[in-house]
Amino acid sequence: MRRFQRLFHILAGALALVSASCDRNEAKPVVYLEVDSLTLAPDPSRGTSSAHVRSVWVESEGTYLGVYPLPARIPLPVSDPNATVRLYPGVEVNGISSFQAQYEF
Repeated sequence: MRRFQRLFHILAGALALVSASCDRNEAKPVVYLEVDSLTLAPDPSRGTSSAHVRSVWVESEGTYLGVYPLPARIPLPVSDPNATVRLYPGVEVNGISSFQAQYEF
């Protein structure tokens, strides 16, 4: 029994030393962009707007930020307040919800 207490104290001390040396990174500030839906304005020469937009692809300053299902609440970094954010509609490939692609319009 005494061995277990001693082992417990050694492990607790080691854990305290390891956790005390961890870096404390500050969380970077973000703003949230809320997108309820996307509406397509079809060009008659390119087809109809019958595609059901299910997701939104997000890009900021050429950096891909992710794909979010609609409605979406998208976190955006605040590192550059004048950054250009581009949103692309996403549709299901062959009607399969687990396969999303950007809608080419």
